[in-house]
Order: sequence, then structure tokens, then C-alpha cells
Amino acid sequence: MVKETTEEKLIEPRVYELGYLLVSSLQQEEVTETLDSLRKELLNLGAKFISEGEPELIDLAYTMSVNEGGKHTKYDKAYFGWMKFELEPQQVLEFEQEVLKFNKNVLRYIIVKTVKEETRAQLKQEALEALNEVKNEEAIAPAPTEEKGELSDEEIDKAVEELLKQPEVAQADILSEDKEE
Repeated sequence: MVKETTEEKLIEPRVYELGYLLVSSLQQEEVTETLDSLRKELLNLGAKFISEGEPELIDLAYTMSVNEGGKHTKYDKAYFGWMKFELEPQQVLEFEQEVLKFNKNVLRYIIVKTVKEETRAQLKQEALEALNEVKNEEAIAPAPTEEKGELSDEEIDKAVEELLKQPEVAQADILSEDKEE
């Protein structure tokens, strides 16, 4: 077994996912140009693209304010998209520090370490299988139903008295009487 040093770990490429919000004031062609420039920068750093989600205009959960040349601009919508790629950690840091932070079209971004496999589709499939299993079990063994006859007045009175003897029921009853007065 070979132990890796810290330097060797930094050189080894890893899989990352970049999630981004682009300002909503962009026209569709400007969105494409911005993405092309981000892809070009990543390729220049040696990135290998794995997958990508096309940006779509979404409503933001809250209004974001950005200082643009001394003027605050507020955004309620943004283009959300993502890209998954493989790159060395040092190159990712360089991309973030030199490209993402200074791109005026990028409202917000996040870069996370992830895995190469498509995990969303896998999770959906596992959830569907579990749901189908539950439905099949219900269809095979329906819940037992008990047939009960009618209760006499004495049985009802006895059950009510038993309930009133319990401290939490008696206490709740007293509290509801206080509210009525």
C-alpha cells in the first residue's frame, strides 16, 4: 500500500461540480457567451467535462442585491445551471480566484467535490423501487380490519371513566373548561 503525500493529493485530478446563478438581465445569447467563456477557461486549465445542466431562468428564494459600480442592483430571478468536470484541486482554486470571482455575469456560485457517476438518476430509481415494494406489500397483505359490534351505554360510560382517570386527559379536560368560562 502506497501512502500519498499532501502534494501528491493536490496534483491528482478530482471530480467537481460547479453550480452557478447568472444574472437575469442577460439575453439568451449573452448567457451562451458567458458559459462558453467559463468552459474555455476550464479547458485551458486542463478540465475534462463529465456532464452539464443547461441554465434555466428560475425565481430566487429571496432577493439578491449586487453592488455594480456603486449602484445596488436587485435580482429576483437568475439563470441556474451546473457543470461537472474533472480537474486538479490547485487548478480549481485558480479558476475560482481568477475567473469566477471577477465575472460580472455570475451572481453566485458554489464548487463542490463529487463523484463521476450520475447520482440523481440512481437515487430516483432507488426511491421508485422502494415505493413499488411498499405498494406491492400492501397489495399482497391488506391491513386486517376488525369487525366490532355496537357498544352498550354501560360500556361507553366505563370507557369514559377510565379515560378521565388518566392524568393527561383529565388535565386537558380541565383546561378546556377554563377556556369556556
